[in-house]
Amino acid sequence: MTADLPPALAGLDIETRPAQVRRRSRDFYWYSPVLKRRLDHVTAAMVITPKDEAEVARVLAHAYATDTAVTVRGAGTGNYGQAMPLQGGIVLDLSAMNGIVSVAGSVGRFQAGAVLRDIDTALRPKGLELRFHPSTHGLATIGGFVAGGSGGVGSVTWGTLRDRGAVHALRLMTMEAEPRTIELRGLDVHKAMHCFGTCGVITEVELPLAPAHDWIELIVAFDDFMAAARLGDVIAHEDALTKKLVTAIASPVPGQYLFLGLVSEGQSVLLLMVADFAAPITRQLIEAAGGRIVHDRRTLEAKVPLYEYAWNHTTLQSLKHDRTLTYLQVAYPPPGHLERVEHMWRTFGDEVPAHVEFVRMRGVTACSGLPLVRFTTEERLAAIIRYHQDNGCPIFNPHVFTLEEMGRKDVDAAQLAFKHSVDPKNLLNPGKMLSFDDPERMTTEKGFFTFSG
Repeated sequence: MTADLPPALAGLDIETRPAQVRRRSRDFYWYSPVLKRRLDHVTAAMVITPKDEAEVARVLAHAYATDTAVTVRGAGTGNYGQAMPLQGGIVLDLSAMNGIVSVAGSVGRFQAGAVLRDIDTALRPKGLELRFHPSTHGLATIGGFVAGGSGGVGSVTWGTLRDRGAVHALRLMTMEAEPRTIELRGLDVHKAMHCFGTCGVITEVELPLAPAHDWIELIVAFDDFMAAARLGDVIAHEDALTKKLVTAIASPVPGQYLFLGLVSEGQSVLLLMVADFAAPITRQLIEAAGGRIVHDRRTLEAKVPLYEYAWNHTTLQSLKHDRTLTYLQVAYPPPGHLERVEHMWRTFGDEVPAHVEFVRMRGVTACSGLPLVRFTTEERLAAIIRYHQDNGCPIFNPHVFTLEEMGRKDVDAAQLAFKHSVDPKNLLNPGKMLSFDDPERMTTEKGFFTFSG
């Protein structure tokens, strides 16, 4: 802390050393070579780590009075600059607000800075766990997840954050001269979810929990990617088989980057996490489909859980071997999702190695994609994106950093109105919600959208 800090912030945990502030002003934006070029210079002036809501209110009141931008940070595990302070100012790090507020029946309430793995560790003796979580389970916070995430490990059974009822309540604080505390419940939670902290500072999250199971991990090798994808689709649709992960990844990625020595570069894989009582029938289905189990263990015995090779950890593990890689986020709308997967896989081959995650959304089981891309130029990346979109596979673009451009493509009127009511000066993470400054900027396009207005 330096001597010239304002008296209004006296006594708070404040970091002003440039190298430390820069480190805590970024996320995993560098997954994208486009964002690396555009955001590499971004840094805040300081990082403040409040220990309670009273300290959050002090920071927000000072920021409002001085027109200072505030960007809320969880663990910085996002992939497209959600928590990067485009206009400098203050990074508000909520990691010290990490307690379990309550667990009543199958509903838990947690402070926003609670790490997902710590939550699950505390819940397991009660026979409970989070319904779903990102592959960054060991680092990500619950507040960061609802503010910037979508689905993840467990979504094949429990859906995504946008499903109604996935989150019961949010407690948040407003950016005003005298910050207010607001409780959003029921459908109102969507006013502040997946908006990158632009619609209030989330301090607590309440959501339903799932029964904890003894999860069995299986890696199944196939000589043909579509054989792996088709079996994944079968297992994903079997409601009687309790599962947490169904992931298909095309060769050569598993043998080249993920499971060296376990599978060859010519083999594709199906990654599965199923409850122990579902494992025997799952193994029978694997045998009937011609798959070969090369890994079979209990997750609780694993030093590195299998899901750390799935979802966007597939990208992270691959980048450890080849930093020229990047990725896309693709929707394969049902019905006909497997046909769309196969078309893209055969069209692009090893330039865009296929990677699909089976998910359940609004009661329909299908799959979304996180394919790797062997990056050459921004022009070629744009052409790959256009081809997907032109052929019925919408892209939720991880190479942009605004809400509307990334995938929503239209203005969420309810969220925009709420933003005006809780942050009238647009000081919360400014630059991430284009529609605040220009509500007509984005026009609705025909097609499939996860986030509708």
